[in-house]
Amino acid sequence: MRWLIDWNLAFDPFHPPRRVYIPTPVHEEAVGGIVQFVESGQFWGSITAPAGYGKTAILDEAIARIKGPRIRAVRVDGAIDATTLYAQIAAALGRRTPPGASLAIAWRALREARALCRAMRSNVVVAIDHIEMLHDHESLHRLATLESSPHSRTSVLTCGRPEADCESSSKTHDLLDIERSGLRIRPRRLSRDETAAYLNGKLAAAGCAGAAFSPRAISRIHVHSQGIPRAIDRTAKPALVECSRRGAEIVGPAVVDAVALECDPDFDRLDSIENLVTS
Repeated sequence: MRWLIDWNLAFDPFHPPRRVYIPTPVHEEAVGGIVQFVESGQFWGSITAPAGYGKTAILDEAIARIKGPRIRAVRVDGAIDATTLYAQIAAALGRRTPPGASLAIAWRALREARALCRAMRSNVVVAIDHIEMLHDHESLHRLATLESSPHSRTSVLTCGRPEADCESSSKTHDLLDIERSGLRIRPRRLSRDETAAYLNGKLAAAGCAGAAFSPRAISRIHVHSQGIPRAIDRTAKPALVECSRRGAEIVGPAVVDAVALECDPDFDRLDSIENLVTS
C-alpha cells in the first residue's frame, strides 16, 4: 500500500501481523505487577479494563517475561463453559482431550497435566483472556483444587472487561468475588505524553525513524481518543493515509480533526485543546 511506502513502514503498525507491545508507563506498571504476582506465589489475579485499553497486549508481554525452565505459563481464550476451559488449559499443558469430551474427561486431563508439572517441580500460570465470555464461573473455583505444593505452585490470572461492560447476573458477581480475593490490575488511560510515546513506539517498530505527527496533531489524537490505545490506533492510521494521499510530509492537527470528525460526527473541536499543545 502506498501510504506504508510514503512513511517508510515495513508493515501497518496499527494492524500488525503480530501484536506489538509498546512499553508505556501504564503498560509497564501492569506487566510488572503480574510478574511480581507470579514470583510471590499468589493464586488469584485479575486484569480488568474496558475494551481497547491493551489488556491482551499486557497479558502476552507478562507471559513472555515469566516463562522459564521452572514456569509453565499458558494463555487460554474464548472459553464459554467449564469443559472448554479445562480442555484448553490441559491442551496448553500438553494433555489433549478428544473432540466432544465430557466435563469429567476434560477435568481428568487437566489434573493429569497438572500432576506432570508437579512431578517436574514446575510452577503453572494460567492466564484466561476474555473471562467475561465464561458462563460458568464456578469452574474457576474448582481450579483452586488443582495439585499444588511449595515446589509447584498454581497461579490463575483472569483478563476481561469490568462488570459495567458485561451482562449483570449472579455469575458476574461470583466472578467479581473471585477477582477481589487477589491481585487487581486496572490499566488507566494514557496521558498526553504517553500517547505520544505510544504512537512513536508503534511507528518505530514498523520502521519509521522520523516524526510522522506534529506535537499539535498528537494533542488532537489524545483528546479525541481520550488516551485509549485502540482509539489512538483508529485515529492515527486514517490520518497517515490521508496525509499520504495529500503528499504531506507530516501529519498536522487539521488532518486529525478531519478524520476524527469523519469517524465520529459528534466529535467537538474543543477550544481547550489548544491548552494541550506542547512544543
